[in-house]
Amino acid sequence: MNQDPYVTFINAKSNAFSAVLAWLGSLLGPIYIFLGWGKYDEWYLYVGIGLSIYVLCSIRNGIKSLGKGVRSDFIVYSVIPILLPIITVIGAMFYYA
Repeated sequence: MNQDPYVTFINAKSNAFSAVLAWLGSLLGPIYIFLGWGKYDEWYLYVGIGLSIYVLCSIRNGIKSLGKGVRSDFIVYSVIPILLPIITVIGAMFYYA
């Protein structure tokens, strides 16, 4: 491939931002939905729904990349956003038990 370092850096920065947003969305999306449930004029509900939709699209892109043979994108975009809330809930249960 004939790419200069700037193009490589911009692509890596974009992928890192997408992954971190998906990870944060997987943690904060359900919390914001829970905070805004029943109060439909609050911003929490809409931000939570938006983050959850972004996470679902990220999981879909990770599954597509697995079909193309890119395991690292599958792990970053699909496995980690699914595991982060589960690990957080289990850790909170042990912490508050």
